Amino acid sequence: MRDLCAGKGILVKILYMLAAMKIALGADGFGFVLKTQVAAWLVACGHEVMDGGIFSAAPDMKLMDYADFVAGAVAKGEADRGVLICMSGGMMQIRANRFAGVRAVMGFDADAMVHDREASDANVVCFAASYGAEAVWEDIMLAFLETEFEALDRRLARLALLERVTL
Repeated sequence: MRDLCAGKGILVKILYMLAAMKIALGADGFGFVLKTQVAAWLVACGHEVMDGGIFSAAPDMKLMDYADFVAGAVAKGEADRGVLICMSGGMMQIRANRFAGVRAVMGFDADAMVHDREASDANVVCFAASYGAEAVWEDIMLAFLETEFEALDRRLARLALLERVTL
């Protein structure tokens, strides 16, 4: 696991600490190991972690509960961002996007994440534990945490449309 703050000066480390966020985490049994790694990395970077489960790699049927914990915390403003991990990432992404104010995206690569943060203000990232996320999650998390939303008029208008449309 790469240390985010390794090799950086004390001022950079202090800035990371001042910009600490509260991050809600949730995973199913397939995502437990990766969730544990992400949680440890976030804490090492000075962020606060809200762990909504799963607490072992044993499979269960509570995938929606874990997604609801993370999406609910983000939607209510109890967490700044959220991370969800399941076998494919897709089911948790679908569930999270049912919450008003949640904009969950798949964490495929860092470039896509930069775009999702800048253009769509993504506030939840979903990882596919069974499809290679373990090789790329750190770069994606850096992009997710460090990239700011570019609040251009057209982007704000799109977000407003997302919030008012119900199907």
